[in-house]
Amino acid sequence: MGDLKVMRAGLEEVKSPDDLSPGQRAAYVGMLAASGRLGEAFRLSEHVPKRVLLDEEMRLLVRAL
Repeated sequence: MGDLKVMRAGLEEVKSPDDLSPGQRAAYVGMLAASGRLGEAFRLSEHVPKRVLLDEEMRLLVRAL
């Protein structure tokens, strides 16, 4: 982390975020939010089952809420 250009390029590689596991989706939406794509991040965050997330994944998800 720390290089937004690299992170944004990595985010573009995810073609179907709905196919990600809950933890992966939480990390993905946290990175979307960090890169400025707040609307998309919030929309996806609503479909992440929070009760199954690790603490680290939850911290990333909270960025989008």
